[in-house]
Amino acid sequence: KIEYEQTLRNRYLQGGRGLFLHYYQQQRVGLSNAYITEEDKVKTLNIAEFYVEPSSRGKGIASQMKNQLIAWGRKQGATQLKIEVDKGLKTANRFWFKFFTLDPSGLRNVYSANI
Repeated sequence: KIEYEQTLRNRYLQGGRGLFLHYYQQQRVGLSNAYITEEDKVKTLNIAEFYVEPSSRGKGIASQMKNQLIAWGRKQGATQLKIEVDKGLKTANRFWFKFFTLDPSGLRNVYSANI
C-alpha cells in the first residue's frame, strides 16, 4: 500500500495528471488517475487507474467517474480517450466495452473513443 501510494504521488508530481478521489454519501468510494499525451497534434486522455470499491459498485458511480474524467480531458484539449485493461478483469472489461471500441490484439485490452 505504501509503495502504491508513493507511485501515485510521484505520478501526480510529474504534472499533466489528474488524480481524483470520488465520494458517494460522504464516503470515499473510488479513485481515478489520468494523463494527457499528444501525438501529431492530437491530444489523448489516458486513464491510468480507475477503481470503485466493491461495496459501491452497481450504483452508477463508475459512469459518473468516467464522465468526470472525460470532462477533465476535454478541458485539457483531449479529443481521444484510451484505457488499457487486463484481459482477466471481467467486470472492468464489461464496463468499458459498453462505451468504447475494443482492440483485443495485444497483451491487454485497449479501449478507445473520440471524446
